Amino acid sequence: MATSYTYAAADAATVSLLSGASVTGQDVNSLINAGKANLAQSFGASLENTNTASTYGTVFNRNNSLTSIATDLTKTNNNLKNSGDDQTYSRQAEINEWAANNKLDTLFFLQVSFIFFTLLVVLIYLRQAGILSSGTMYITAGVFLLILLGILWNRASYTMYSRDSRYWNRRFIGLSDSGLGATPATCPS
Repeated sequence: MATSYTYAAADAATVSLLSGASVTGQDVNSLINAGKANLAQSFGASLENTNTASTYGTVFNRNNSLTSIATDLTKTNNNLKNSGDDQTYSRQAEINEWAANNKLDTLFFLQVSFIFFTLLVVLIYLRQAGILSSGTMYITAGVFLLILLGILWNRASYTMYSRDSRYWNRRFIGLSDSGLGATPATCPS
């Protein structure tokens, strides 16, 4: 009598029942109870696996949604940034050019100042050695001091009043865009 059951507990109970000579109603009830217990245990494990799979699916779906949202936001931000890159980079280049040329202008004045003070030291040495008179030294130093102050005034006033505020190499002539949008003069009638 070869009988196979799906559940291992029922199989074990069947084997133990079949080993005896007679089958009683109590043996059949224990077999049925063992099958029910095994079914409940298997169903519980199956339900647990279903809940785990459902949780995994929910988390997986949420993660995919978050990834899609992050990708969309990143693309949107990149598109916004890329659309303004040309203006941003060109304006930054203008600012960098202005700053660099302003530093060069300052360096030029400092170099001229260094030359003036070096010349002043040479003039003082020549006066102390008796080669130059005091009047000649003062007149020469005064002329060079006027040249130095003239350079300072020229550079500072040009930068403050005449230089275009956007482009270092352009002169501001009083129009809103340095003369690029000037309207033609009208002849009075």
